[in-house]
Amino acid sequence: MGVIAESAQPIPGAGPEDVPWLLVVLRHDDGGEQGLDFSQVLRVGTRLGKAPEAEGRDGQRLGVGYETFYVFLRKA
Repeated sequence: MGVIAESAQPIPGAGPEDVPWLLVVLRHDDGGEQGLDFSQVLRVGTRLGKAPEAEGRDGQRLGVGYETFYVFLRKA
């Protein structure tokens, strides 16, 4: 039994170089929520992180640093 993302909803970052904010709704891979500590994860306040244009980089791995805050939410 694992935890998977049920849905992910991106929200554009503040600037053109910022990766999107993200809301991820979690659930167990069996469809239930029982036993989950958190039901949603938010990635907010992102700064930087967008990869440069992929021109001429086919097949190459690229790491781009960014700053963010992660917020973990649970149902009351």
